[in-house]
Amino acid sequence: MRKLALMVALFAGMMMPVTSMAAPKSSSNSKSSKKTKKGKTKEVKEEIAPEEPADEGLTFSDEQIMLNNQAVEAVSSGNFKKAEQLFNAMLQIGEFNVIWMNLGRTYANQNKCLEAKEAYERVATAPAIKDYTVEMIQDTTRGFVRDLEAQCSSKIILNCNPPDMEVTIDGGQAFACISEPISLVPGKHTIYAKTSYGFNTIVVETIKNDTKLADVRVIDYEQVATDAGVTPEEIRHRSKLYKALGYSFLAGGAAIAAGGFGFWGWAYLKWQGYAKYSNQKDKEYTAEEIETYEKMKADGADQNMYNSYQVIGGVIGAFGAAMLVTGVTLIIVDAKKYQPQVEMLDSKEQNAFFEFSPVFSPEFSGLMLSGRF
Repeated sequence: MRKLALMVALFAGMMMPVTSMAAPKSSSNSKSSKKTKKGKTKEVKEEIAPEEPADEGLTFSDEQIMLNNQAVEAVSSGNFKKAEQLFNAMLQIGEFNVIWMNLGRTYANQNKCLEAKEAYERVATAPAIKDYTVEMIQDTTRGFVRDLEAQCSSKIILNCNPPDMEVTIDGGQAFACISEPISLVPGKHTIYAKTSYGFNTIVVETIKNDTKLADVRVIDYEQVATDAGVTPEEIRHRSKLYKALGYSFLAGGAAIAAGGFGFWGWAYLKWQGYAKYSNQKDKEYTAEEIETYEKMKADGADQNMYNSYQVIGGVIGAFGAAMLVTGVTLIIVDAKKYQPQVEMLDSKEQNAFFEFSPVFSPEFSGLMLSGRF
């Protein structure tokens, strides 16, 4: 029945049928002595049962069969992450070529090109399952490898600084940075890099049948600060100072610019109306306008005075605009230069447990989840 259940699984989720582990049997020739009535002993040769041939090759244990059936159900329902955990749990009990093949197929269904490629490579070196010939498993794997190459048709080359960093792509398994091209499915990918002193995350987009260079850099801001003779506290102080000055200049500049340009506009409008009234007597004006301009004339309105008002307003407005630009510049410098350094230093000191504890690593999480099934 177990074999039948797994045979059905073969068509549903690419799981190979297996039987339970059989212990090899052995037999030995034995002799016994028999006493006669006269007291003499006579050597009697017992009949020797024909020796049964021992099973050649190994197969899954009962526990692995149970996990395999659960993996088939997970694949049938499209839960490839659960199937991945179950296959890995099977490997913890004992590895076989068919497990690596099925695990590689499960990785491929999740677009995990690196993991799938590695799993398929392990098929050739893992112990063979007795239920199928090595040639059959390898031929099937070669077909899967061709499918994977078509699926993972784009490549990236990592330019890591420092070169000994640990890299994770799209939440997969962490690996030491390599310079060889890495196959990926076309599209956007998140690359997470980690060193002993920090981490960084970048997003790259790959194109089918194209190779892209990805610069991955993790800066040791504490070391940079030390080399420059600046302490981490001085970096934090500079960040706060730049930020405070930047926002102060923004607020002050906005107020001064508004006042200056407002004064310039008032002088311009007031003088322009009076100048037109003085130069265009033939134009029709309302009684109110005539009264206003005549009063200005009686008060000694002077064109030069209003010109000076415009100049003063323009200068004040320009000064306010300069303050605005300065404020924006200070904020940008802090955001680009100092704030990343502060965040990195704070991450090292305050969030080190969450960033570097193995409890939060993908590998540990996978083992925890696999233990549930």
